[in-house]
Amino acid sequence: MTAVESVIVLPRDKELEWCMTAEEKQNVKFITAGEKGIIRAWSVRDGKCIFAPERSANKAVDSNCENPAPSSTVIQCVLNEALNCIVTVSDDQNIVLYDLNSLKILKQFVGHLDEVLDLKFVGEDHSLLSIASNSPDVKVIDRETMDCRILNGHTDTIMALDASFDGKYIASCSKDNSLRIWRLGDDKTFSCVALGVGHTHAVGTIAWPKRSTDHLVTGSQDLTLKCWKVPQIFEDNGLSKIQAVWTVKAHDKDINSVVFSPNDKLIASGSQDKTAKLWLASDGGMYGTLRGHKRGVWCAAFSPVDKCLATASAD
Repeated sequence: MTAVESVIVLPRDKELEWCMTAEEKQNVKFITAGEKGIIRAWSVRDGKCIFAPERSANKAVDSNCENPAPSSTVIQCVLNEALNCIVTVSDDQNIVLYDLNSLKILKQFVGHLDEVLDLKFVGEDHSLLSIASNSPDVKVIDRETMDCRILNGHTDTIMALDASFDGKYIASCSKDNSLRIWRLGDDKTFSCVALGVGHTHAVGTIAWPKRSTDHLVTGSQDLTLKCWKVPQIFEDNGLSKIQAVWTVKAHDKDINSVVFSPNDKLIASGSQDKTAKLWLASDGGMYGTLRGHKRGVWCAAFSPVDKCLATASAD
């Protein structure tokens, strides 16, 4: 059983797709909303649940996610007959519009991001903005409509994310010690297609190559870098488990940043141990160590045209 926070009675004369039988269509029906972000439709006559939508009130639920994060509570639910929709408000300040006829999500507005840790543009035309905030969810906002898709699957705060060079994939990493790969569909929806597990501590940074999507690299609080092989064909209705092709003990303290060089042959890493290091992308071999900062290195970036690397530090 889940707590009920709001109830609305539906007009009797509405033709609703989710009413399957003639009896259901004639009965007075009502909607409940509450704990775990769930809305359900009920019959007044016998108290039976007629319909429970596949999507909760504040999550774009992905069946490929093995450990979905807990949903927030819907604190208010109202009927807008003029727009023929139901509007819900959750305790994490998200507003969701459901089509009354189908009970499918029409639009979501995210009201509170808390601390924003990372963001990247996604899509061939950069029309979507993916955001990692102080949350287990990836939020993807349409720049034109401000409609938001919420991708759940991680079980702890997402520390960083990156978009592939072609804009078709997002890679995210989390305090739950894992990485996930999300694929963009033709209808601007995302599905989680791959999961990488192997780090023993929080994964704080992740990067795609500049020219391909067949591998990516992560850096972790376990002091290692891992390069992961990404399949070019994913399972149709499942979650592909990807494996690290090489792992190196890279630094003496937390790794804050990883990035590929423009030709994808080198990887630069920055760490709390005050150094930046260069690695061969092919096998993780050491290429060089850069010293000079007096505090941790938080970010490293290659110039796209010049043969130089910039680092930024807490000093």
